[in-house]
Amino acid sequence: MYSPVLLPTLCRYDSLVKCIDSLKANAWADKTDLIVALDYPKTKTHTEGYRAIKNYLSTEDFSAFNSFQVIHRRRNYGAIDNFLELLRECFSKYDRCICLLDRKSTR
Repeated sequence: MYSPVLLPTLCRYDSLVKCIDSLKANAWADKTDLIVALDYPKTKTHTEGYRAIKNYLSTEDFSAFNSFQVIHRRRNYGAIDNFLELLRECFSKYDRCICLLDRKSTR
């Protein structure tokens, strides 16, 4: 069994797309379950990126993966609780996971 990949996100559209594109290019993408947890914006400054990500996740082709799931939060969980709830949901079905962040590169 391959480990699912967990990816919590909120509003960093470019970073998320680069991360998912990198995962799609992986030789084992077709054996990978990708689970994205899209948090709800807390402030108006997050809204534009959130909407871009929400649109991307609903229109992009993710057939490169064994399975693809998006968890849409209906309220803002915050980064830590979004991540912890994603872990709880994952471990209700799997016994392991790989956790990634769509962080902006500092280089």
